[in-house]
This record gives sequence, structure tokens and C-alpha cells, in this order.
Amino acid sequence: MIYDIKVFDGQGKLKEVIDGQKRFGEKYGEAVGIIGIRHSSTENTKTFNCPICDKLLENVGMTRKSCGSTKCLDKIAYAKRVLPPERKFKCRICETDVITHHRSQVTCLSDACKAENVRRTSREGWTHKNRGTTIGRRSRDAKN
Repeated sequence: MIYDIKVFDGQGKLKEVIDGQKRFGEKYGEAVGIIGIRHSSTENTKTFNCPICDKLLENVGMTRKSCGSTKCLDKIAYAKRVLPPERKFKCRICETDVITHHRSQVTCLSDACKAENVRRTSREGWTHKNRGTTIGRRSRDAKN
């Protein structure tokens, strides 16, 4: 809708009122019919069936991917994530071939291999306190 245009003179008195809709129609022709007309919501409705939970929604946008529930959004996000490339290696303990997506995996993840890997890589007896005392002892021995 185009509003009326009020024209005032220099003293602030109303001089004339111009019909805005009519003036707009004279200038732009057919477009005057479009301005101010609201389309009913039933003309542009689209029903959407959520592919994950089969929920039926009405009056939704054209680019909708799901119904919007957290369960459906989580499933879509999980499907879109990019996995790191596959990596093939031999298990550090039992020498079997393993295929994984993890960067730091070094064993085949059997209970025996995991326990053995932890035993091999643990630094038992080499705490920070022990290292500090040996360094201090060496420096004292060197001075004497």
C-alpha cells in the first residue's frame, strides 16, 4: 500500500494531499495492482515429510532438510561429518594388520594388546620428582 502524500507551504499549512496509490499507478502501470495485495498463505503451502522420523509438516520452506528436532538434526550432522582417511598398519604387539581412521592408534585394541602396550609405554619409576633429584645430585657431585 502506498500512503497519501501531504504537501505543505512555507508557513507549514497543508496545501494539498496527493493520492499516493493513484500516483504510483500512473508512473509504474500494472505494478500498482501488486502493491498492497497479500497472498493467502494457502496458495504457497508445501507439505514436508521428515526423512528421519516421518513427521509431516505443513507450510515449510523449500530448502528444509528435517523437522528440526534435536534427534533429526544430530543425525543429519553425523551424516555430513567427514572422516579422516583410512590408515593401514600392523599392531605393535601381535603384528596383525589393522585398518583404522584414528591417527594415533597403534594396537589392534584387543584386551591383551592394550594391556601390553600400556605396560611397555608406562613411565613407572620415572616421575618428575625422580628426574629432578638425579639432576640435582649430579650437579652437587660435579661441584665437590
